[in-house]
Amino acid sequence: MKKKSKTGKICFIAISIAVIFLIISLRIRIKEIENEKELLQKTIDDYRLTVEEMEYDLNLSKNEYIEKYAREILGYHKYSDIILKEASDE
Repeated sequence: MKKKSKTGKICFIAISIAVIFLIISLRIRIKEIENEKELLQKTIDDYRLTVEEMEYDLNLSKNEYIEKYAREILGYHKYSDIILKEASDE
């Protein structure tokens, strides 16, 4: 009778250790997935902003778009614009 009792205790301990290991590994995996979710959410927000900018550009007239492109991409400015430069730019 004592042999069955020892075997039962050993099985219970082994199962308990396996369950604890499983819980710990699942918690680690959940944390990894949460971090990945945050990263993906930031990427989605970046793409949403890009789409909004593209929609804005789409609604501009041809001349407005050309002026925006010249200012932002090519760095052009109108003669009446006041240009502020940082000390490090000089």
